Amino acid sequence: TRFKGLVIPYLLWNTLNMMCFAMLKQLHLTSVGLDTFSITGILGGVFLHDYLAPYWYMLYLIVMVAMYPLFRWIISRNKIVCFSFLAILILGHRFVVYSPSIRIDYSGSIVYYYIGAILGYYYKDKVEKIVLLD
Repeated sequence: TRFKGLVIPYLLWNTLNMMCFAMLKQLHLTSVGLDTFSITGILGGVFLHDYLAPYWYMLYLIVMVAMYPLFRWIISRNKIVCFSFLAILILGHRFVVYSPSIRIDYSGSIVYYYIGAILGYYYKDKVEKIVLLD
């Protein structure tokens, strides 16, 4: 499935990268890496791309793919339910309080992803016409 196709490489590359940085740090070849082999350091490296920063997009994509069935169900109800949920997402994004302890903020990405899902579901022909300049 698409979810497994994203999660397995994400976890594998993050784990390998974390291990490489840990070895380089032990050999004093870099200052980046696990300071101590703590549970939070290892979990942050494997699940939150602490040592492979360009993988932030993969984590966001995994969350979006996991939420797709819910979005599809909501969108397929009717336009009132669909756009009401969009309003809730936008308001939720508008009033999210940022905290430095929360390292990942999906709220903006979810709004854009959901808008794309709406456009694809209800307005596919019009979007294709605009994109293909027909």
